[in-house]
Amino acid sequence: MRYRSGAVVVGLVAATILGFGAQPAQAACEPDKVATKYPGLAGKTLKVGLDPTLPPIMYRDPNNPSKIVGQDPDMIDAAMKCLGLKYELVGLDFGTLVPTLQAGQIQLIWSNIYYTPARAQAADFVIYATTGTAGIVKKGNPKGIKSIDDTCGTRAAPILGTVEDKGFQDASAKCVAAGKPAIQITPYPNAPATSRAIENDRADISMYDLVLVDQVVKSNPDKFERAFSFRTNIKIGVAVKKGNEELVNAVKEAITALQENGTQKALLQKNGMDPSLAIPVEVGR
Repeated sequence: MRYRSGAVVVGLVAATILGFGAQPAQAACEPDKVATKYPGLAGKTLKVGLDPTLPPIMYRDPNNPSKIVGQDPDMIDAAMKCLGLKYELVGLDFGTLVPTLQAGQIQLIWSNIYYTPARAQAADFVIYATTGTAGIVKKGNPKGIKSIDDTCGTRAAPILGTVEDKGFQDASAKCVAAGKPAIQITPYPNAPATSRAIENDRADISMYDLVLVDQVVKSNPDKFERAFSFRTNIKIGVAVKKGNEELVNAVKEAITALQENGTQKALLQKNGMDPSLAIPVEVGR
C-alpha cells in the first residue's frame, strides 16, 4: 500500500509539472528582457502620435505647453516602461494621424482612436477600452436637440475623419430620405475648433467621445451643455502600421500586464475617468 500511495503522489507531481490543472500565466512587465523578447524594437525610440487637444485623455500641460499629459500619455509611459522601450510623443491633428502612421513617420497611434473595419484596412489595433458618444451644443440648447434624430437641417461640426463625422453623414442621408432638410456638415481638425464653431454660431452641434464632451462642458459651464449621450459598442485601441507584428505583440503584452496589475484602473481613476471603460485586450484587424 505504501508503494501505491507513493505512485499516486509521484503522478500528481508529474501532472502539475506538465501543467495539468495549472492556471494560465499572467502577463508580466519584463523590461530587462526586451532584447530577447522584442529584438527588432530594442534600442529604438518609438514615435507615438496623438491629438493633444482632448482633456482629460490627452492635452498640453497649461503650466508647460511642451508637455502632453492625461490618460493616454500616462498609459503610454507605463506601457513603454513595462516593455523597456524608449518613446517620443508626437502631437498631431486627429485627421492626420492615420496618414502619418501609413507614411512611417510614427510607429503608433495612441490617441483615443476608435477601432472600425475601415480603419483596420490601414492599421492593426490593440483594443483595450470602450466608450460612449455625446452631442454638445451651446448653453441653453437653442435648437432643442435631444438626439441625433433632431439634427436634420442643423449645422454639424464633427472632428474630421472621426466615427462621428461619418455618423452625421449617415444621419443626413436619413433626413433626406425622410423628406427633411439635410444636415450641413463642416468638419474641423480637432475638438477645440468644433467648440469655437458652436460658440461663434458657425455650428449648432458637435458630437464626439462622451468623456471628452463632459470635460468640455465641465470646463465651460456657461458656454456649452451636453445635448444627448448614448452607450455604443465602440472599441478604443492603439493603432499599429500593418505588417509590424512584433510591435502589435509588444503592445498587447504591455496593456494586458497593466490591466492585470491594476495600473490601467489606477490611471483611469487618477484622470477622473470611469475604470469600467477598460475591456479585455484583443487584436482587431
